[in-house]
Amino acid sequence: MLLLSGAASLPDDQNVSLSGKADTSAAAHIEENTAPLVVTSDSPQYCRTLQQRVAHEMENFEVRNASVITAARHFEEDGTSLCEGGHVRPGIAQLRRALVALRQP
Repeated sequence: MLLLSGAASLPDDQNVSLSGKADTSAAAHIEENTAPLVVTSDSPQYCRTLQQRVAHEMENFEVRNASVITAARHFEEDGTSLCEGGHVRPGIAQLRRALVALRQP
């Protein structure tokens, strides 16, 4: 069992504070704000999903800096080429870099 900052995770999803009192507010907060869990994998299908996201972001991108769109296009082209060549992991990494570049303020 790993203890961090004096609190432990109990099997019944209650946290114990340093005072020893049960704290269920964290568990309740998590339950209220639970979004569907998205599981990703290193698959050609996930490459295609990222390619679609990048394409969508590029369509809706406000040109603030030409170098940003140039870098994003480079990452997208490289990622697409890698994915199509069967190099899924590096392709995904490049497509994610394209998304990060497009989402910078």
